[in-house]
Amino acid sequence: MINEARNDIQKNMEIATNSFKIAIDTGKAFTKYCYKGPDGKIKCQKFISAMGTVPDNVLKADSNKTFFCGALKDNYYVDIPELCDITTTSDNEKNGSGLSTGESNHDREIAILGMCLSIAKAMKDLGIYNTSVDVAIGSPLTEYEKVTRDEEAYFKSLLPVGRAIKCRYEGTAYMFTVNRFAIFPETLSSFMLNNCTEFGNMILVDVGGNNIQYICSTNGQISYDKSKTFTSKGGVNNFVRRIRTLMIQDQIEPVGSFVEISAWLADTKSLPSKYGNNWKERFLKLVKEEKKEYFRDISRIFDPTGGNYRDEMLRGYKVYYTGGGSILFKDEIKTNGGTILNNGEYANVMGFFGMLK
Repeated sequence: MINEARNDIQKNMEIATNSFKIAIDTGKAFTKYCYKGPDGKIKCQKFISAMGTVPDNVLKADSNKTFFCGALKDNYYVDIPELCDITTTSDNEKNGSGLSTGESNHDREIAILGMCLSIAKAMKDLGIYNTSVDVAIGSPLTEYEKVTRDEEAYFKSLLPVGRAIKCRYEGTAYMFTVNRFAIFPETLSSFMLNNCTEFGNMILVDVGGNNIQYICSTNGQISYDKSKTFTSKGGVNNFVRRIRTLMIQDQIEPVGSFVEISAWLADTKSLPSKYGNNWKERFLKLVKEEKKEYFRDISRIFDPTGGNYRDEMLRGYKVYYTGGGSILFKDEIKTNGGTILNNGEYANVMGFFGMLK
């Protein structure tokens, strides 16, 4: 499967001389992107994702903080960093691509806004205002085969190919055209980026925003058995929801929005000081206790008495972690004898970029 993905990439992704490459990993909590900066060095950045679309299009593009995106059917003006509130998506409102189809859910808009803003931010850094781009995105490993049966339709459900897209970011107009695209399997990209074929017997856990992916490799060869390579519900977004619910129950007020709590968890320096030290201490204590419990849920799958990897754990397989959630749970991972892969937070998107030949 790895060789097939690499061959497809090399066949489809001949770089145009008038374009730049960008890899994008969208999520409900954070959007991450990777490109070559003005100095020619690879840059990885992230920002808090669009949490949906602005109700009734109430914002106008007359503020330097406002982002206009012309890729959607309607012109949406969204504020940064907190674009609007999180919306939930139930399984029966998702189509085969994993994107929501219900009118009250905004998974598709989240991805589109995140991709367009990533490209506009990169264009600003590069000092260009009208260009074409080659774009790499990801798909969960367990859905990759299904997605790639018609990857062109999957990508075009997000961004059009060959049509100019206009955006306005921080008061400046940008226009880009998607020249080429490629779709890569998440987790497998982290695996390849970190040369995990040399790690021997291992289990790789990718703690993402919406789900957790597990893959098993024996002597560098991944097992695609559904009991060994699979996706589990959960991820950072569920953890944030749990923290927010517990804040309400424990009366730790004011309760932050979904976006604010995500930012506080990503960087404790962002915790607001205006609520006082007692508020900070109560919040951090709650998070510390809940992280231990939540990580137990993630790692119960490695219980040698009855977990999915019972035989592997008894044979001494090592457990590695990647994804943004691996940074959130770094203390718990260390305590439980796990290892975080290099570039854990950006490993997937860096893998997408590296394979975008």
